[in-house]
Amino acid sequence: AQRPNRRIYLREHVGGNVYKLNWLPAIIGRSDRTRNDEHLLAVDLSDLLRGSRVSRRHAQISEAQGQLYLELLADNPTYLRREELTTEVSAERTELQNGDVIILERSAISLQVIIR
Repeated sequence: AQRPNRRIYLREHVGGNVYKLNWLPAIIGRSDRTRNDEHLLAVDLSDLLRGSRVSRRHAQISEAQGQLYLELLADNPTYLRREELTTEVSAERTELQNGDVIILERSAISLQVIIR
């Protein structure tokens, strides 16, 4: 894991929780102490109302050549909303931009990307 070059946050829409990403790759999911990558879990959604519907390792945010990417780690429907367009995220990594919204369909949790 490495510190990101910029300040990156994910803001959960319903409760307003803000998660600062202090390292990359940053895993989005639920806590699982039996995993050897538990230290990379940056966004633990376990305590949210529908957090149990999120995979333990749902997705991760990584950086390559200064660009942020969303990569799926589980086979759960995930969408990315940019401005007025919403697209399904494939198994390939998807470029992230400030203001994008990551939508975890089964849990109805949405996380807005904030890059400073």
